[in-house]
Amino acid sequence: MTNTAESMPFQPLTIGTDDFFSKISPYAWGLLGISICIGLSVAGAAWHVGIFITGTSILGGGVKAPIIFCEVVAIYGIIMSIVFSAKLQEVVGPDLYTRQNYYTGMEKEVYRLIFTRGTGYSLFWGGMTVGICNLTCGIAVGITGSSVALADAQDPSLFVKILVVEIFGSIIGLFGSN
Repeated sequence: MTNTAESMPFQPLTIGTDDFFSKISPYAWGLLGISICIGLSVAGAAWHVGIFITGTSILGGGVKAPIIFCEVVAIYGIIMSIVFSAKLQEVVGPDLYTRQNYYTGMEKEVYRLIFTRGTGYSLFWGGMTVGICNLTCGIAVGITGSSVALADAQDPSLFVKILVVEIFGSIIGLFGSN
């Protein structure tokens, strides 16, 4: 008796990465990337605001109103999410699951690009990159921002000098958003 696929009582389950990724809609990948972009950017801004880093490091430092720049980190993520969402094309009804709307390649149909799997992956990894850069930017600006607040409380003439270091940390988020 030979062991062929027909003679076996069950078929072995083989799942590869291509099987896994190809079963998920490209729209889901694109929207997941956009949501990660916003989520990590806002988390980077909130992490730095004072809840975790700044608030604990300047505790007891006598700083009433620290001057720290955090909102721009979240704004970078929101702007890039708007740019990413402009790449989404609406496909309604059963056309969503047709071959030309699902598989790889950018095909033209009456001067309109159809959203495909490659575009979904691009939006996912683009959103992931922007989100991680903005999260890192928020952590860097939070650490240097607490130092700026403490140095400004002790000697106001140091504010501009230390602010330059904080701007270098903020550039991480700016370059990650481009």
